[in-house]
Amino acid sequence: MSHKKYTIAMVNYLNAKPFLYGFKQVEGISEIFDISLLNPAQCARAFQYNEADIALVPAGSLLTLQNYKRITSYGIAADDEVRTVCLFSNQPPELWKEVVLDDHSMTSVILAKLIIRDVLHIRPSFVTKKIENHVLAEGQATLMIGDKVFQYEHFFKYKLDLATSWKKWTGLPFVFAVWIAKNDIPDEIIQKLHPVFEYGLAHIDEVIAQSPEDPQLLALYYKKYIRYFLDKDYEKGLDTYLNKAGTL
Repeated sequence: MSHKKYTIAMVNYLNAKPFLYGFKQVEGISEIFDISLLNPAQCARAFQYNEADIALVPAGSLLTLQNYKRITSYGIAADDEVRTVCLFSNQPPELWKEVVLDDHSMTSVILAKLIIRDVLHIRPSFVTKKIENHVLAEGQATLMIGDKVFQYEHFFKYKLDLATSWKKWTGLPFVFAVWIAKNDIPDEIIQKLHPVFEYGLAHIDEVIAQSPEDPQLLALYYKKYIRYFLDKDYEKGLDTYLNKAGTL
């Protein structure tokens, strides 16, 4: 086997920490893979521009990426509430004139636009900004994703969890991210990822213990909200999302 090291792009969010834990703990893995920790949109760009051989990419990026193959049955998903992908506002949706988008994930942006158009039936304009320090004006809502939701969610009067909205709308779970690899990555390299993911997901309590976040919050997040194994229902949810995304 070649001694080439393969570059992996993955998110540094809490929801991917179990995968990262596996990479750190499984013996010999660091000799095969180099890990780059990025936000979701950056993971897709790294893969697109051949800066990563393997990546955990936002599901929405599959609409534009080329030269890839889906690998493993693992990803990041939710079967209902997800907690960390939400629309926030201090006014009800019927008063929203503009939605400020978090640019870290194409998947969530597309999902937000679908929910706004087809579930809420409103037609606000959209603008992309760094949303952490943005103060909402009258008639504004914001899409916020990732760990920062736990920090900021209490500052708003209205919260719409997008995975919950998707489940009510379609009856299906929602897939936020999937693992992909370049088409020429050998199967024996791909196979080495399975024990990494299995180990990380089997040691969630250790992942929680290493985090500075509230352990009760993390236990709820990992064990109730986030799903990592994508069965047929999740694949159907992903296909449905990609089809609907094409209507925007």
